[in-house]
Amino acid sequence: MDMPEYSYWIIAGLALMIAEFAVSGLVVIFFGIAALLVGSLKFLGLIDDTTWELTIFAVTSLLLLVFVRRVLN
Repeated sequence: MDMPEYSYWIIAGLALMIAEFAVSGLVVIFFGIAALLVGSLKFLGLIDDTTWELTIFAVTSLLLLVFVRRVLN
């Protein structure tokens, strides 16, 4: 049985969010949130290109790291 492509993003996002419990520093969770966002957009059919998936993941991760981490620390 073949899983849809969006499920890989969602599984990776959940795994990264769980990994935050093992790694301190409040960094990995933002990658998990970005992966969940990309998986959700892929599920909804709003993005269909791998280049856009990676771009949205990178930009969202960077924005969350820069702005939200500063607020939470």
